[in-house]
Amino acid sequence: MINQQDKTISILNTSTITATGSVISPITIIPNTNFRILTKIQLKDGSRIQRQNNVLISPTSISISIINQPYILTNNSTTSVTFTIYNHAQETLIIRMCVLDTLQLIELNGLCREYTVANLSSIGDTLDITIDKWLEQNNMNDSINTTSGSMTFAITAINSIGEELKNYNKIPFYIQTREYNSTLIEAVNETSTTFPSKATFIRYQYYFIFLFVLISLCYDLY
Repeated sequence: MINQQDKTISILNTSTITATGSVISPITIIPNTNFRILTKIQLKDGSRIQRQNNVLISPTSISISIINQPYILTNNSTTSVTFTIYNHAQETLIIRMCVLDTLQLIELNGLCREYTVANLSSIGDTLDITIDKWLEQNNMNDSINTTSGSMTFAITAINSIGEELKNYNKIPFYIQTREYNSTLIEAVNETSTTFPSKATFIRYQYYFIFLFVLISLCYDLY
């Protein structure tokens, strides 16, 4: 492996191969800098062949994973999003995590936290999310049963030589609005006032006229 200044970072493998053979060598230690793969071969006649991969590999020593996804969010409940931040570097890092979502469920500018993670270790945490306020602010239509969005967990850190390390993880989530809409309909039905129909009102008028005529006839008889 060589860096951007063509200086050797490490030697992955030295071996003898046949004419039709191949070399497969795993990278066990990932450097904290950009690198390319350089291959050198010496033939039996003493001549040498050199090949360099033009692709620049930009590794990162930090990563984040989110478990139990995708998440289904419902009203009147709190959903805990569980995540783990990994530090693959040989040094302790202060890792800053920021979360943004497409529907702004968390906050308008997202939410950020900082974690001190020892070398070659990880740390876990949870993010609690409720959607009651969001449902009220957006006046969800009764015809909509499910709304989808995405949430991005971005992490950054600065290593001992001043390089910025970055990584992120993006997950989908779904908001179940059917239960919320059903609750609203039931509340409206319970608080609404029942008025008689027009046909019922006319029928009551006929009953009153009939009763008035009957009373008048009785009065004439006496």
